[in-house]
Amino acid sequence: MPHPDAIRKLFPILGSLGLSSVAYISSELSDPSHKATSALWPEKFDPLLDEGLAQCCRPRAPEIRPLQKVRGFDKALEEAVGATQHDE
Repeated sequence: MPHPDAIRKLFPILGSLGLSSVAYISSELSDPSHKATSALWPEKFDPLLDEGLAQCCRPRAPEIRPLQKVRGFDKALEEAVGATQHDE
């Protein structure tokens, strides 16, 4: 189960993106080879994350932006991973 606080920290970042970008990020984080996956999403996205995405995301940009080009995402992800690791 993903750490709820870690997921909530990512909602504001995900909410600022277009749905296509969120879909891209979702596929990246669902990939078992992604370095953050084991810390935040040991399994596929769960209902908590799905609910959060539905609440915070609205269609905006049609393009898919790579993760490294999404301002603030890497920092939020690092903080979320850190919060998860400290609570274990």
